[in-house]
Amino acid sequence: MSKLESVFIGIIIGPVLPILLFLAGWWTSFFFAAERTIFLFSLVGFGIGCITDIIVFEWIKKAYWWKQSVLVMIYLFYSACFFGFFMGVPVFNLAVGAIAGIFMGRRFYHEGIDKEQLKKASASFALFSALVMVLVSIASAYFATRDITDTARNLKGMFRLQFLPTNQMIIALIVVGGTGLVLSQYWIAKKLTHWAYGIGNKTA
Repeated sequence: MSKLESVFIGIIIGPVLPILLFLAGWWTSFFFAAERTIFLFSLVGFGIGCITDIIVFEWIKKAYWWKQSVLVMIYLFYSACFFGFFMGVPVFNLAVGAIAGIFMGRRFYHEGIDKEQLKKASASFALFSALVMVLVSIASAYFATRDITDTARNLKGMFRLQFLPTNQMIIALIVVGGTGLVLSQYWIAKKLTHWAYGIGNKTA
């Protein structure tokens, strides 16, 4: 495995522990710490995560050979982080499937599977990423319709509309947009898996 791939794995796998422990420090400190010290606990968690990354970096570099269940948990973790960071706007979650598609393409290449096996493996991964997008879209729709009037105002301001979107317009946007995101996630994940797998074959 090249140094570039080691860096790639470090960039996408390395942040998991620091982010996770940062959030753990933030939320758990609510129960026992003064408000002004909550961020300090978060920084301690982040620091512990970074130190742990350095200690186990050689293990992180072997992420292509980790159990599938571990990779699934990491995918779900990033999906939740993107969903929360972008305040429930699901379009940004396409990036999770895209990056994971590149990772899986390289994983399949290093596993030595042939092109026929790749078709099935990439389709299975793309289906998984699309199903996660279904869940993300449902969650986004829930928050959007919980206060649909506020959502209408946000859409009007965001797109500088001259009118206030109706409830029917918002529902239609949710259905059409959600369907488009799910199909796009499937296509992006599958295409990038094949692309990343092909890099190895071209340079081999």
